[in-house]
Amino acid sequence: MPTHAELTAGREARSHPTGAARFDYPKGQIEVDNRLSWLLGRLDSHDGAAPL
Repeated sequence: MPTHAELTAGREARSHPTGAARFDYPKGQIEVDNRLSWLLGRLDSHDGAAPL
């Protein structure tokens, strides 16, 4: 887990890419995007057991 100094935040920062690129957030990114709740299955497939 990154320290607080290594965290970044974004709002809908990757809403336009498609496919796997949609979930390629930088390490330590705190993302605010309500559309991600529609994609929880795909997000789980992408990050699996290690989302952080």
